Amino acid sequence: MSYQVLARKFRPGRFDEVIGQEPIVRTLRNALEGNRLAHAYLFSGVRGVGKTTLARILAKCLNCRASEAPVVDPCGKCESCLEISESGSLDVHEIDGASNRGIDDVRELRETSRYQPSRDRYRVFIIDEVHMLTREAFNALLKTLEEPPAHVVFLFATTEYQKVPDTIISRCQHFEFRRIPRPMLAQTLSSVAQREKVKLGDRAADLLARSAGGSMRDALGFLDQAIAYCGDEITDEGLRETLGVIGLEVVDSFFDAVTAGDAVAAVKLVDDLAKGGHDLGHFCRELVERARELLLLRSSSEAAAVLDLSEAEAAEARKRAEAFSVEDLLRISAALTDLEARLRWSPHPRFSLEMAAIQLTQVGRLEPIGELVARMEALAGGATPTPRTGGSSGSAPAGGGSRPATAGPKSAPQSSVKPSAPAAEKAAGPQPAAAAAPPEVVPADSKEEEIRRRISSKRSALASYLEHAGVMRLEGERLVIRFPTRFALFKNGLARSDNRQIVEQAAEEATGHKVTLDVGISDETDPGMETITQEENRKTRHDVLMSRAMEEPAVRSFMETFRGTVVRIEENDNP
Repeated sequence: MSYQVLARKFRPGRFDEVIGQEPIVRTLRNALEGNRLAHAYLFSGVRGVGKTTLARILAKCLNCRASEAPVVDPCGKCESCLEISESGSLDVHEIDGASNRGIDDVRELRETSRYQPSRDRYRVFIIDEVHMLTREAFNALLKTLEEPPAHVVFLFATTEYQKVPDTIISRCQHFEFRRIPRPMLAQTLSSVAQREKVKLGDRAADLLARSAGGSMRDALGFLDQAIAYCGDEITDEGLRETLGVIGLEVVDSFFDAVTAGDAVAAVKLVDDLAKGGHDLGHFCRELVERARELLLLRSSSEAAAVLDLSEAEAAEARKRAEAFSVEDLLRISAALTDLEARLRWSPHPRFSLEMAAIQLTQVGRLEPIGELVARMEALAGGATPTPRTGGSSGSAPAGGGSRPATAGPKSAPQSSVKPSAPAAEKAAGPQPAAAAAPPEVVPADSKEEEIRRRISSKRSALASYLEHAGVMRLEGERLVIRFPTRFALFKNGLARSDNRQIVEQAAEEATGHKVTLDVGISDETDPGMETITQEENRKTRHDVLMSRAMEEPAVRSFMETFRGTVVRIEENDNP
């Protein structure tokens, strides 16, 4: 067969022809120049980035016949260089680790390595996909790899180096190959197309490079296929038809629909892709990549440096990113990332994508977190409840009984019940202001509550101790905490020196002066002490009294007439 695919025809034969792997090339060149070549190398990276190619170039440098010693730039014309290029050298063994993975294959390799090269200076073993070797095969290779003959060099290549045993990696010099940047791929494709006398526009070259995902072999393979379909002129439409390539304008159309909140346009776009036979999973990956670009550009003005975008592309993407907030782009990115994972196993990928499209078009209707916080602060400040009190005056006491928002609306019902003097006097006695909160409720800004909050922020476990305390009160420069007898364990824990120091420090911060912790077991003779059981009994009795009061006809009639609520119940000691 006379035709040779582009990936083989334009395979680099010298170090200066390798693109995208400059640090590795420089290291190997320096090692050859300084005669510091290792006996084993491990090349790892994604497919099509030059691992096997660089291994062959290194083999040529070692065995080139143009010099009596290894060279940095092989001639590419001698018998040894030509044989290595055609994989026909007797002294350079290329082994597929996936099909020669057993211990018997490694034993044969060990036997071969003992013999001197047939003609060249070195016997080179290039093992591709080395991670496919069995554990027994790796173990059999260890000794030879650690102390190989002087004339042997091992070159390993793998796409999954994490599967290679550490004992193997530690005996090699490991190089990680990078994905080739998209602009560099597009430039190389344009150069190859020009040498093949094929017209390839910049946009078409970028489409091919974007689809290759950083792999030069994939990019050249796509170009080969495009030439076979389009002939001497490759167009964007031809690429979409032959390769199923999804253009960036299609991806941006989806984001335009999201920006406009147009669910119909987004779903129609999915329908067009499905009818055109496009891979919806690939489309989702393109959406994720575009969302990443928009998010980074929206978040930082310096993000263009980490993206494979030209200046014009970055400017256009930044303009699109300004249509979204950072919060919206975070939501979109998270939704698309989850969708990409679901599409791999979903029996209904199209429906999953349509649901996600409809969901994303609703992003613009979500309130920004900052605005929600501002509204909550306005509510806390009492600005918003005002319109509610402007309605019917009869409904105000119901709200005022539980939420002390305003005093005006509540004063009217109180004035109307003045004939019931005893009830009014009892309610007004402990409540000097009409809208004041019930006295049983501990104010949120009390010193004890502030001390609790500070203790919880310093050590949350101590806060759980305090939940079992019978009482906690501040008496001048003493913080008195008492536990019931059954909770003596928590008392002992709180009394430890480190915990005591935390509690006293929190109390000092809350009060502004030095406070000493006084922790102990409940003393029943202390009239101010109330255990948890007593507190529960008190609350239960309060509920019983409340139930009885609500059953009284007079109380119910009063509540229906004035639309009020029972704020407090007082027991009359006199029968």
